Amino acid sequence: MDRFVVYSIALLVLISSAIIVASYVGHKKGELEGTDDIVEDLATSATHVQAKEIVPAIPEDMEPIGFTIAGILGGLLVGYFWEDMFGTGERK
Repeated sequence: MDRFVVYSIALLVLISSAIIVASYVGHKKGELEGTDDIVEDLATSATHVQAKEIVPAIPEDMEPIGFTIAGILGGLLVGYFWEDMFGTGERK
């Protein structure tokens, strides 16, 4: 493997690990009530109708970690297909 690829993968693992650890620590030590909970409570109190779950939801204690992992995977996919989507030059 090229030295650039090795450094890039190592940096990816390091940054991704830092993001996952920071989101976990922030979730455990902080109060992360999302706007969806606030809006749902306001809508329920105004209309007196209980909300229905259409799709299975991520458990509240796993939301920050789930969204972090989804963002990392999305970034990997976009990065992998970047040249196919936007690049016109050839690889060197």
